[in-house]
Amino acid sequence: MGTIPLTRYPSPMVLDERQLLGPKEKKFFKIPGLLFADDLVLMANKIADMEALLEVTTRFGDDMSIKFNPEKSGVMVFSRPPNDHSEDKTLEIQGLPIPKVDSYKYLGVVLSADDDYLSQLWDKMSEKANQAIQRLNARTLWSFNRFEVSKVLWKTTAVPQLTYCNTVITMPKRLRNHIEVRQRDAGRWALGIPNSTIAKEFIE
Repeated sequence: MGTIPLTRYPSPMVLDERQLLGPKEKKFFKIPGLLFADDLVLMANKIADMEALLEVTTRFGDDMSIKFNPEKSGVMVFSRPPNDHSEDKTLEIQGLPIPKVDSYKYLGVVLSADDDYLSQLWDKMSEKANQAIQRLNARTLWSFNRFEVSKVLWKTTAVPQLTYCNTVITMPKRLRNHIEVRQRDAGRWALGIPNSTIAKEFIE
């Protein structure tokens, strides 16, 4: 079946400076965050800094006739100092409130406010690996050539899902081991020996 390659996929671009040009004035604003196409992430250490970033973004949107949809946005706090009650304050963009969330999916990557901010992503990837094997078994059970069909399906459907953004995130060892086990399961299925205890070197 072959091993999962470290394939490159589109990743967010880190912004050091973003030039915002309005119709009446030209200014440079430092916007800490991530930008990919029309998806924007703003990051700040203080609530006041985030309000300032949203104000700049709002002015830019108004000047350029861009409407931001707060229903597709979210405010997530990764860490909060003791006795900090800033969470009670509602942030707004273009006069509309932005909802507070515990997790958010950005470009296919699930970010969460847990201690491990990618913990929910790891759970979803583990589930995807299990689902990939189930789909493989169902679609190739009565195929004319189980080996060829299994190989093509695994490489074209499972590998892109399980390697998405692996150039910009570090996968934990337990998840990598789980995916490798599922890949060997796919190899055994393709060879017609799903319950075999044959050494993994022969499958890879």
